[in-house]
Amino acid sequence: MVQNMEKPFFCKLTLSDATVLELKGNGELTSAVTKNYIGTCVSAEIGTLCTSIGEWAFLNFRNLTSINIPSGVKSIGDGAFQGCISMTTCIIDNDSSLTSIGGAAFYGCRNLTSINIPSGVTSIGGYTFAGCGAMATCTIGNDSIIGSIGSNAFAGCFSLISIAIPDSVTKIGAFAFTNCFSLTSISIPNGVTNIDDYAFNHCRKITNIKIPDSVTSFRTGVLNGCSGLVNVVFGDSIIDVPERTCCNCTSLKNVRIGNSIVRICDNAFADCESLTSITIPDSVTSIGRNAFKGCKSLTAVKIQSSTDVHPSAFMGCLHIKISE
Repeated sequence: MVQNMEKPFFCKLTLSDATVLELKGNGELTSAVTKNYIGTCVSAEIGTLCTSIGEWAFLNFRNLTSINIPSGVKSIGDGAFQGCISMTTCIIDNDSSLTSIGGAAFYGCRNLTSINIPSGVTSIGGYTFAGCGAMATCTIGNDSIIGSIGSNAFAGCFSLISIAIPDSVTKIGAFAFTNCFSLTSISIPNGVTNIDDYAFNHCRKITNIKIPDSVTSFRTGVLNGCSGLVNVVFGDSIIDVPERTCCNCTSLKNVRIGNSIVRICDNAFADCESLTSITIPDSVTSIGRNAFKGCKSLTAVKIQSSTDVHPSAFMGCLHIKISE
C-alpha cells in the first residue's frame, strides 16, 4: 500500500476568490515573490522548502487572516508581517527551529490574539509586537535563551494580561511594555542588569514589582504612570532613583529604597498621592526638584542634615513633617 504523502512545497497562498496558489522557490521567502498578492491573499501556509521569511515579505497584507510557520523556518525578518491588520492566528510549530524574530515583525497586527515564541529564539527585536492590541497571551518556550527584549517590543499591547520574562533575559529595552494597560503582574528575573527608559510606562494594573539586585542600569520613568502600583522594592545595586521613576503612581503606598541609593532625582515620586511614609536611607546625598511633589498623604520623612534637598522637593505635601 502506497502512503499518500504531500509533496514538499515552498509557500501556498489562499486568495480571496478561494484560489490556492503555490509559489515556487527554496530558502528565503522574499517580498519580491509575494508582493503581487498584497491585496488578495487571505491566508498563507509556509512549506518545508522555506527556511526563512524575509524582510517585509507580507508587509501590509491587510486581508491576511492566518499564517502557519513550520519547524524548518529559522528566521522571521524585520517587518515580515507588519501591518497585517486582519491577522488573528499565527501558528508556529512546537518543535520550531526558529532563532530570530526581527524588529517590527508583527508590528500593527492589531487583531492577533496570541503568539508562541519558541525556546530557541535569542532575542525579541524592537517593535516586534508593538500595536498588537488584541494579543492577550504571549507564551515563551521552556528553557528559553532570549537575551534581550527590544525597545517598544510589546508597546501598545493593550490586552496583554501576563508574560513570563525568561531567566535568560539581561536587558529590557526602552518602552518595552509601555501602555500594556491589562498587564496585571510582572516578574523581573535576577539576571536582568539593564532596564531602559519607560520600560513599564502606564502599565496601570501592575500592583507589585521588585527590581532585583542584579539591576545596575535603571533608567528614566521605568514605572511612570503605573497608577495601580501599590508596592515597589528597589534592589541594592541601583545608585539613582531616576527622573519620573514612579511619577503618577497614584496608588503607591509602600516603597523600599536600597541602601545603595545616592540620588532621588527630579519628579521621581511626584503625585504619588497615596504614599503616607517613606524611609530615605542615609546613603542618599540629594533629593531633586519636585521629587515628592503632590504626595499629599505624606506626613513624615526623616532626612540626614547633610542631604541636599531641592526647595521644591516636597511641594504640595501639605501635612509633611521633616526631621533629621
